[in-house]
Amino acid sequence: MDLSILHWKTIVIINVIFLRSDTNGARFGYNDKYICHCGNNGTCDSVTGLCSSGCVMGWYSDSCQKENVAFNKLASQSSNYNSEKNAQLAVDGLKDTRENSPTCSHTAEKQASAFWKVDLGKSYPIRDIRIFVRNNMYGLRRLRGFTLHIIDDKDVQHLCHKDDDTKNLGPEFTITCNGTRGRFIKISTDRPGNQAFVNLCEVEVFVCANGTFGPDCTSLCYCEDNETCDELTGYCGRGCLPGWTGRSCNQSCLEGWYGKDCNNDCKKRHCLKSSVFCHHSTGVCEDGCEVGWKGDNCLTSWFYVHFTIPVDKNSCMQKA
Repeated sequence: MDLSILHWKTIVIINVIFLRSDTNGARFGYNDKYICHCGNNGTCDSVTGLCSSGCVMGWYSDSCQKENVAFNKLASQSSNYNSEKNAQLAVDGLKDTRENSPTCSHTAEKQASAFWKVDLGKSYPIRDIRIFVRNNMYGLRRLRGFTLHIIDDKDVQHLCHKDDDTKNLGPEFTITCNGTRGRFIKISTDRPGNQAFVNLCEVEVFVCANGTFGPDCTSLCYCEDNETCDELTGYCGRGCLPGWTGRSCNQSCLEGWYGKDCNNDCKKRHCLKSSVFCHHSTGVCEDGCEVGWKGDNCLTSWFYVHFTIPVDKNSCMQKA
């Protein structure tokens, strides 16, 4: 047995366990809407979700809200080069592109066509797919002319990319799709002379966590009915949650206004601080009520509660 290979594999396994140490139960954002995915038992910022300790495996960006939805999902391929070069190696989270890397998938030799495919488990809007291949002369040559399809739940294939020549690509490259919804990603190639191979070290499919948007999924949106906002613009088609406004529903109501579409006036309540300040979503008077008023909304008069006393008319008549 080659001890150097054993030693390398041992290091990789320890590293994976370390990176997957999560911030258990930690959340951030308004009403703790979002889950933190910080690595190494780190904590995230309670407002923005930013992680200073990196992300757990499968999550990326400063706020760890950009998910690789292909990570550890079920993969298949048209054939196996051998029993050790199976399709699952391309979604195991290990991005070793060395020539002799044991973590790359590989289809069999002498095939007229070949494919690799992953089931994401459910449908997603697909934009960015990052691909890692062997870092040698064969890695990209074997992918030359490949096609990448997004396949939806009805098994309809949507072409995302048709490669003309991969010679200008490196061992790591990103394919950008147009947001087509799909559940499966399929990479395939046809080569004359039975020379078709698909040899992949890792495939990552990036999707923003629900309620986030932008290139790195660091912007937040508060859509009505927990709707998923547009991953690029943050647009909420059904409008915003009460207390939020703007096209991306990430601007709180101006001071003095609250509720749905920020149409309610805090001045109609009896909040402290000159009856101007109330919670932008609920209208609750966070600093308390003016003298003479009570309740979360400061709409109940203390005078009415303490000095409006039921009177027994019959008792009064008897005393008279």
